[in-house]
Amino acid sequence: MLKAIPICYRLILLSTYLMTPTKSEKIQTKPPLTVIGLEGEKVEIPCNITAIPEEDIPTLVFWYKDNITTPIYTLDARRGSLSRALHASIYKVTRVYFATDTEPAVLRFRSLNSSDQGSYRCRADFNRARTRYTDSVLKVIVTPQKPVIRDQNGKVLRSLIGPYNEGESLQLFCDVLGGDPSPEVTWWRESVLLDNTYNMTETGTVSNELLILTLERHDLMAAFSCCASNYNQSLPISSTVTVDMNFRPLVLTITKEPETLSAGKTTKLECQAVGSRPSAIVTWWQEETELKTTKMTVSVDGNVTTSVLTFKPSVLDNEKILTCKAQNPLIKDSILKERRILNVHYAPRISINSSGDVKNPIVKKGHDIFFDCKIQANPWVTAFHWLFEDKELHTDKSTGIIISNYTLVLQKVDRSKRGRYICRAMNIEGYGESDPIDLRVQFEPVCIPSQRAVYGTAVHETVRVLCEVDADPVQVTFRWMFNNSHGSREVLTFKDDLTKSVASFIPQNQDDYGTLACWGNNKVGIQRKPCFFNITAAGPPETPVNCTVSNVTTDFISIGCLEGYNGGLSQHFVLELYEKNAEKIHTNLTDKKPEFSIVRLPQNTNFRIILYAVNAKGRSGPWIKNVDTLRTPEKSEEPKDGWFVEFRPILVTIVAGVAGLVFVILVIIVLVKVRSRKQRKRSTAKPFVGDELREESGTLKTRVEDYRPLSTIEDERGPDIIPANGNLVELRSVIESETFSMGDTVRWTSPLAELSPQIQPLGEGGQGLDMEPPRCSQSRETFSPQSQCSALQEIPQEIGLRVRMLPSSPVLRRTIPGRSEELPVAEGRTTNV
Repeated sequence: MLKAIPICYRLILLSTYLMTPTKSEKIQTKPPLTVIGLEGEKVEIPCNITAIPEEDIPTLVFWYKDNITTPIYTLDARRGSLSRALHASIYKVTRVYFATDTEPAVLRFRSLNSSDQGSYRCRADFNRARTRYTDSVLKVIVTPQKPVIRDQNGKVLRSLIGPYNEGESLQLFCDVLGGDPSPEVTWWRESVLLDNTYNMTETGTVSNELLILTLERHDLMAAFSCCASNYNQSLPISSTVTVDMNFRPLVLTITKEPETLSAGKTTKLECQAVGSRPSAIVTWWQEETELKTTKMTVSVDGNVTTSVLTFKPSVLDNEKILTCKAQNPLIKDSILKERRILNVHYAPRISINSSGDVKNPIVKKGHDIFFDCKIQANPWVTAFHWLFEDKELHTDKSTGIIISNYTLVLQKVDRSKRGRYICRAMNIEGYGESDPIDLRVQFEPVCIPSQRAVYGTAVHETVRVLCEVDADPVQVTFRWMFNNSHGSREVLTFKDDLTKSVASFIPQNQDDYGTLACWGNNKVGIQRKPCFFNITAAGPPETPVNCTVSNVTTDFISIGCLEGYNGGLSQHFVLELYEKNAEKIHTNLTDKKPEFSIVRLPQNTNFRIILYAVNAKGRSGPWIKNVDTLRTPEKSEEPKDGWFVEFRPILVTIVAGVAGLVFVILVIIVLVKVRSRKQRKRSTAKPFVGDELREESGTLKTRVEDYRPLSTIEDERGPDIIPANGNLVELRSVIESETFSMGDTVRWTSPLAELSPQIQPLGEGGQGLDMEPPRCSQSRETFSPQSQCSALQEIPQEIGLRVRMLPSSPVLRRTIPGRSEELPVAEGRTTNV
């Protein structure tokens, strides 16, 4: 029996020839049977030993190979059946065995080798039948060796090869040794035949070359197999290699970017590279400088690389080129670039150019000058201003100020135009301003206002008079003149110090008092108006005026005055503070200004203030004022032996007022409680309202149209109080002319035993419906109606009572000729009428 063979080889038995005898005694042979076997595999060569007739059996079987006359295998069954036959062979029994238990019998080779190839004859001898021959030809297929795959450098390749770069060529060589017959060598990509052209070398090697000019992305992990086959009934022998590849980045995009950037503000930009294998290296560049503040991440499959740039642009980065680059470092020239022109917003950057193009220009008085404001801003400015000493300038031709576009023109400048000029502009990013530019205006000297104008001195005493001017340049020379009614003369004794000059003047007699004048002169010109100073005879100062005491506390007093005339000399002020009726001074203060603050004074104390001025000639008259410091609020203290309260008039007044207020509030509360209680009682009662009695009627009659509900305090002030539900019943007595309400107890003073009550509810319009009196209490002198259907006592008919259903009202009205009463009633309460 044939058994399964390995998957790469398969033994194919092409045909089996069975020899059958003819009806004649002579047995004819047929052409030999060709049997093909694979080296190392099993093969069976058939031999027809079937006897004819069936009762005949073979006795001897001989196997011959090629032209050898000696049998290679013998079976001797002459002594018994085939199962007990003797076997003899030139081969080992484990490799070659003649099996007779099959149909036909076969010579079985367990492990075929190339030497077994040849012609085989089987001779079968029978007891009675003639000898039978079976011829076969055994062809042994020698399989080739496993193919060897090499690259162009001769390196043997196995399994995974590469990686090869995308776009490169792939050249593979497949060499196969051995095989009989010679094998066919082919290249396959999975199930697709790529190349079946092969050749044999002088050494007997069969070779096939595979060339792929350009590797593309779909070639990644492609399996290329070289197959060698010399027998179409067996599986070919193959070797397979798998191609690994490197890919260049396919797509590069800047995925996240703000529309605009702000200078000085940190922002993030994201760049993404797709399609690189291995993952791409993504970098950021500004012009030719690589930016390092990046963070790169790679997707799980390695196909996507993301780089986030943390960027803080500056003003200088505006309109520069920002580039994102992606590269596979394993592939030359694989760089992809994505560029952006930076649009950086920033607040205005401003500078000022003057007409002289100097930082701090100098111009002479009366000349013109202009300032040009140079602005750099993105976006452009929305507001623009010129400032002079931090005050906004506007075009004013009358003062020589003209603003045109971004230029400031100053015409015929004078010293009022000197100072700091600033150009300021604003856009959506904020405002910017230029560095201040200081304009110097050169002008002739002018007097500084608020100088000391009066100097006092005695005869033959030297007085030093200070003359100070404002000028540019400050190198000033002075000239002094003295003038009075007796004439004028030049003063020669003075000392100059830039814009200051001090003249020394000595009055020689009483007629030597008058006016000193000084002039300054610089390179711009001579001072037009001199500075004047009055020289007077010196005397004591005048008393300070308009003195005021303010901010008096328990330990502090503040005093302020205006200076009086100083007597022509420098003066100072003295304050003396005395406690009242005390000769000793408490405080003595001196200051150049008549302003004093005195601290650490005792509380609740009377002081006398004396304030005067002093100069070299004496003191002024005093200003005197009496002042009391305040008393500290006292705190109540708890004596050791109990509580102690010091009663004062103001405390008694406060306590009395509070007590009176509390009493009034309590009285009001009590009144409100009493009144609200009455109102609640009224709101729960079921009163009635009667009509006017008619004298001509024998019975009481009512008129619905004359009914008016009685308003109560509860109706007006308690809208949330719901009156008792239901209607009211009005009872009227003919005899007594009285009206009663349901729920009230009525006591009769006249004998009523014989009276028969007539009870009738009254409808609207005075129309009443007769009704039987309810059966309630057996007492004939009282009844207490409890609801709309309250039981009424049997009242004598002579009384002649009528019942009327009225709207709810918390008041019971009792009407007797000549007077009318209203009583509050409540449900469930007995009301005596």
